[in-house]
Amino acid sequence: MSSRSDSGEALPRRRVIITGLIGAIVLSVATILIVLFLTMDRQTWSAVAGINPLLVLAALGLLLAKWSFHIIRTKLLIRASGHELGTFPTVKAMLGGTFTGAVTPFLASEIPMEIYFLHGYGIQAAPATAIVTVGSTMSILLFVIAMPVVLLTAAVRVHLQVGLRAILIVAGVAALVLLLLVLFSMRDPQRMIALVEERAPGVLRRRQWFRRGTEAFFRAMAAFSASLRTILGFSKGVLAAAALLTLLLWTTVIFIPGLMLWGLGYSNLFGQAVLAQMVVSYLLPFSPTPGQSGVAEATFAGVYATFVPAHLVGALALLWRFFTFYLALAVTGVAFVLASRDSLKAAREKPQPEPVADVVKSE
Repeated sequence: MSSRSDSGEALPRRRVIITGLIGAIVLSVATILIVLFLTMDRQTWSAVAGINPLLVLAALGLLLAKWSFHIIRTKLLIRASGHELGTFPTVKAMLGGTFTGAVTPFLASEIPMEIYFLHGYGIQAAPATAIVTVGSTMSILLFVIAMPVVLLTAAVRVHLQVGLRAILIVAGVAALVLLLLVLFSMRDPQRMIALVEERAPGVLRRRQWFRRGTEAFFRAMAAFSASLRTILGFSKGVLAAAALLTLLLWTTVIFIPGLMLWGLGYSNLFGQAVLAQMVVSYLLPFSPTPGQSGVAEATFAGVYATFVPAHLVGALALLWRFFTFYLALAVTGVAFVLASRDSLKAAREKPQPEPVADVVKSE
């Protein structure tokens, strides 16, 4: 696999993907075992043995629904950009990109790989980049807009520890600041760079890493702003459908822990579980580990321990990660292998330019 796609996006090397995969699984399993050791007792196994299988199937259905909404949104954006791509190639491209995101910190490789795979299936680099970044931009907007609702609701209904509440508030403030920076940089990114450098302390302005970081940040903001302008250029029907699919995409899996609690006999905790999972979902994007492993399990246990019976916390964390990480990793991993094979095959079959010497001879 090349280190850079035709769109200019840096792609992860095979060693990075394999190392991230192993690290994510080991760290996740180790953390789950620690949580189980600290929380399980005889009641744990009797409760898990009596879980309602229909609700387990419902949780699986939610996972499949999330992937379906992702695929449908992508096909909608592909068609809106004037292109066509079959359902199966779209599935392989999107889920294959999801796999790489799950094994790299901050989901860093997901967007470049989705672009790479779409390009491998015949969509040119520029529209492939627009399709993926527009979808990502919609997800970020949902994250930012819903943050105040999550904060207020969680503050009333979920008794979070002071540390978790502080982290969530910081995340919300950071998201709002990011949105403001995007809005201000939409018209003139260079002016924003100059303004930040002018107002920054002298000790920072003299540092080369600060200048490079500022320029890189606002380049990213310019790309984000371009995606916003693209979104606003859609017809109202496409815009409404894509927004609805984005909402469904990110809300389906929020119900999985609640369903698991329901299946374990605690249907009265379903509402609290949904709110708690919203809190967990807003904390995890700031995790620096591949697959959010270690941080995801510890955060989940810390939040749910405030209202779930102690003997169920570890088991619930295991069930949640089974659906949203272990099973998802297996399915998206297959998609990654298939999409990689197709992209490499397409690259080999791509016509190569005729050597200059042969052109001269033919003339």
